[in-house]
Amino acid sequence: MKFLAVLLIVTLYRNWLGNNPVRDSLPFDGYADWCRGLSLQAHIRYLIAVGLPTVVVFWLASQLQNGWILNIIWLVLALAVLIYAVEMRDNEVVFDQHEDWLDSLLDGGEVSSSTSSIVSTSDGSSSEGDDESNDDGRHAAQSNEVEDQSVTGVMVRQGAFQQSMIYDVFQSLHPVIFWFLVLGPAGTLLYILTTMYEEGVDKDDVETPLVRQVVFWMELPAARLTTLLFALVGHFGDAMSRWLEGALDFSRGNDEFLADVADAAVPALTPDSVESVVRIHKDRNPELRVLMERSLYGWVGLAAIVAIVGW
Repeated sequence: MKFLAVLLIVTLYRNWLGNNPVRDSLPFDGYADWCRGLSLQAHIRYLIAVGLPTVVVFWLASQLQNGWILNIIWLVLALAVLIYAVEMRDNEVVFDQHEDWLDSLLDGGEVSSSTSSIVSTSDGSSSEGDDESNDDGRHAAQSNEVEDQSVTGVMVRQGAFQQSMIYDVFQSLHPVIFWFLVLGPAGTLLYILTTMYEEGVDKDDVETPLVRQVVFWMELPAARLTTLLFALVGHFGDAMSRWLEGALDFSRGNDEFLADVADAAVPALTPDSVESVVRIHKDRNPELRVLMERSLYGWVGLAAIVAIVGW
């Protein structure tokens, strides 16, 4: 049933371009805001907001284990949770916008309003160290203060944009599948509610360090598996070497690690001008699309292995 659920959600993810009907029907923001307003310790508020719904779903799923009718109901529950958790997006548009952004570099332009949504805040991926450094790197590509049109400056901005793009695509589905395979619908709900809870806290809130750490550690195993898939479907030697160097380095953000291994899996020439930066990375963009697409199919393969071993 897990394999079937993963296969169905991947199919929906690749073909569903509309709004998320389950998430629209069950908004979490109001409940999370109510929990954050409680006069309790930060971790208690987080447990009430995220832990309570997770426990309910875990109990419900555990009651649907015996008999084919109950298994079908479990599948419906699993799909509902997965659809709720998945960020429905057209990844073709994401990569097309990356090419548009590259073209804007030739004019010294900044990220347009249509592409700035791709460079989203992904603070939850930050490491145990300084979250601010990761934020600064992600937003460098769209900051109006960044005007360095040297090759080095443009490469830094291109790297920041690409890192955010890869992380956004990763976060939209890959950790969702990982926690579904490990803990079923409850694992998926635990992950997505934690990320949604994090989006509602300010940097100065007392919950922020706790929630960011939870997101970081929940995404870490999925990021390691995804980058291992990058190596298997990309340039194996370079990517595997990069993976081995950084897999146990927990001081780096997951977004940085994903981009680093992706760079090795799809190697690029060294540019000698701003024009060559744009040309090289536009030529490389289709290979990055294929890399992300193949890694997604790799997760379907992992789901098949889980089904075979009977986990």
